[in-house]
Amino acid sequence: MKKFTLFLFFLSSTVTLANEKKICQNLDLPNDPKTGACFQPDPHKELVIVFAAHPDDETIGFSGQIAQAVRKNKQVIVEMMTDGEGSGAQGVLKSEGYGLTDSEFGQARLREFQAAMIRLNVSGIHWNRIQSTHLKPEDIENRIQFWKQHRSRHKALNAELFGVASDKNDFSFNIDHSAVFNGLLASQVKNKKWFLVYEYRDPSRGLNHFRSMLNKEDCARSRLAKNEYRVFAPLQKRYAIGWTYSTPGLFQNAYQDCAEFIVGEDQLIR
Repeated sequence: MKKFTLFLFFLSSTVTLANEKKICQNLDLPNDPKTGACFQPDPHKELVIVFAAHPDDETIGFSGQIAQAVRKNKQVIVEMMTDGEGSGAQGVLKSEGYGLTDSEFGQARLREFQAAMIRLNVSGIHWNRIQSTHLKPEDIENRIQFWKQHRSRHKALNAELFGVASDKNDFSFNIDHSAVFNGLLASQVKNKKWFLVYEYRDPSRGLNHFRSMLNKEDCARSRLAKNEYRVFAPLQKRYAIGWTYSTPGLFQNAYQDCAEFIVGEDQLIR
């Protein structure tokens, strides 16, 4: 009888959680990456909103800064703008016997992302599901506007905005990164930062003045997040896409380097 009661409780909890996820999606609210529950802003805590074009941008570029913000008791929300299904890594996986559909590949990348965000203890993640290479600055601006409206209800957006830098600072062009860069640039929010992800590939380009060292605790937490992108467990639908197939050099160099490359708005190369 006890087993039957426990099963009913588990079934009821599962249905409730599924319903809550659907409610969050309908309201365009982030979910807690651990439980799936809707994000509940705390008006007494500072808010940090991270905009990532693809799964792994956030962990390569600024997982240390996320760890630092969480350690300082700030609420961190990660806006994942695309599923990253446009990566060439999909073809490499297929050649090795793992023929994933576009949808399956995108879901596999999101699993890596979600696991990494659990490691970083972020407060919420929001999946925007925009097709890779189709991200526009207006998509970023729309989400910023959403949070501005949310602030009026909860007094919770004296926010910092984080995003990956693009061609003007990174000297490398990625259309989705460019959309994040320009979307943040166009916003009227004052406290925003960009991060150079490609600097880990070629640190000789003279941008070391953007380099910011992490303390041991934040570096260790950042490495835990990076490790989630190297998990290869096909039975769990985990394929180490970020670490092994998508941007291996960036991940390995970023893992070794307890520093991140941060650009403030006053440092932008116009």
